[in-house]
Amino acid sequence: RAWRELGLTGELPGDGIMFSLINRGANKLDQFIDITAQLETKRGGDLTHMSLAFTMDNTTPAGLPEFVAGGSPLSGVSAGDYLGYVSLNVPLSAGNFTVDGGDLLATAVDGKTRVLIVRVVIPMGQKVSLTFNLDLPRALESVELLPSARIPRVQWTDGEESWDDGAPRTIPLR
Repeated sequence: RAWRELGLTGELPGDGIMFSLINRGANKLDQFIDITAQLETKRGGDLTHMSLAFTMDNTTPAGLPEFVAGGSPLSGVSAGDYLGYVSLNVPLSAGNFTVDGGDLLATAVDGKTRVLIVRVVIPMGQKVSLTFNLDLPRALESVELLPSARIPRVQWTDGEESWDDGAPRTIPLR
C-alpha cells in the first residue's frame, strides 16, 4: 500500500508512452547507441494519428575489449554490433499499429499500457531507423512521455520543440 501511495509501484500510467532499447548481444554497447526520436500527431475524425520515429546510431569505437564490444559466436553478431529489442509502451486504447523499418514481433498488455516489440541489429558505425504508427481515440487529450532511463538520454523533437527524456513530459494531442 505504501508503494502505491508514493507512486513507486513501477506501473506506467494509462496515458504513458515509454521507449526502451533492450540489449541482447552479450556486450556493453548501450553507452554507444545515440537515439533521436521525432514525434508527430495529427487529429482527424474520431482518432489522433501518432507517428514516433526513432533513429539509433551505433557509435561504438574500434579497439574495445571483448567484454565490452561482444562478438561471441552465440550472439550471432560481430564485435561492435548491437543486438536488441525496441520496446514501446503506448496507451492501452491505441490501435492500428504499424512499424516501418522493422517487423512487429509481439504486442502484449502491460498493466495500463500495451507494449510493442521489434528486434533490431545496429551494425557498428551505422544507423537504424524505426517508425511506429498508431491511432489514439480523440477523447485522449494528452499523453505522457516517460523517461527511458538510458545514458545517453533519448533526444526528442516535436515540431519546433526539442528536449531529452530525463523527465516525464506531457504532450498535448493536436
